[in-house]
Amino acid sequence: MIGWLAAGTLAFVLFVLSDLSKAAGGASGPLFAAGALLLAGGTAGLLLPLHGAISVLRVLSGAWALLWMLAEVYVLFFALPAGDTYGTADIAVCSAGVYALCRHPGGWCLAMFYLGLWGLAGTTSMLTGAILFSLLNFVYIFIQDRWLFPRYIAGYSDYQKEIPFLLPTRVSLAACRGKR
Repeated sequence: MIGWLAAGTLAFVLFVLSDLSKAAGGASGPLFAAGALLLAGGTAGLLLPLHGAISVLRVLSGAWALLWMLAEVYVLFFALPAGDTYGTADIAVCSAGVYALCRHPGGWCLAMFYLGLWGLAGTTSMLTGAILFSLLNFVYIFIQDRWLFPRYIAGYSDYQKEIPFLLPTRVSLAACRGKR
């Protein structure tokens, strides 16, 4: 268990290094990809092999996890305007769709994903990983929001004044629905 938790923890270190590299004008893709692989490997190591009987609760938890993972992929790779975020030198803020809700909607997606995985596995090791990886992700989000994104995303300081950090508001919910 310790090795899988260490792999997942190292993933978040690589995510921060990826953003630091991007802020310095360097390549960030390889560091981000390595972090994603470590997080996926650490998660799989905590989850598999599944033990015990398959129950309705476990199936529903697995479906919950899958839906939130798809939401995470959507938020990080499809909800942002094409070419504005990944792999370009000029990055702009996005305040439409799910990014009108809060500045980091993917944080909630990942936490809900891990909640589902814990329900699927039902083990202490998966619960430990779910809590640790979710907390590390929120620390990473805080670092991005406070120190990194303002350095390399144009207009981020104004975006911070307009869009809530993590908790949607009545105004941001209306903006997400296009009723600003």
